Amino acid sequence: MAHQKGEMWQYFWQGPKENSSHHQAFCLGCIRNQLDIAQLNDKDTLGLADEITFKNACATVGSILGEKKAMVAHILGGERSCVHASSEATEKAKELKKKEQKGKWARTDEVEEDADSTNK
Repeated sequence: MAHQKGEMWQYFWQGPKENSSHHQAFCLGCIRNQLDIAQLNDKDTLGLADEITFKNACATVGSILGEKKAMVAHILGGERSCVHASSEATEKAKELKKKEQKGKWARTDEVEEDADSTNK
């Protein structure tokens, strides 16, 4: 059964495989900026994928690992966020990061509860 793409892929163009598990990911906002076509949305930007200018833009902006954490990190940034990402991409990245943090805290609480019960 084929693996379904994650939610962040709607804001990235999928390049060739980077390793045995993940493809290269190219930010559509960065590509749009490179092409100087800011008025396009993410879906319309993907429609240009067969054009040579699109491929040249990909080479210029560079790729990241096509893995959720890396894509969210690119959009939200550490010290600074991707200024070219669409507002939809930013909102989705924030949502996914919030879900991930909630999940981590829930798992941490479970581990702490298990440790408390074994220490009694």
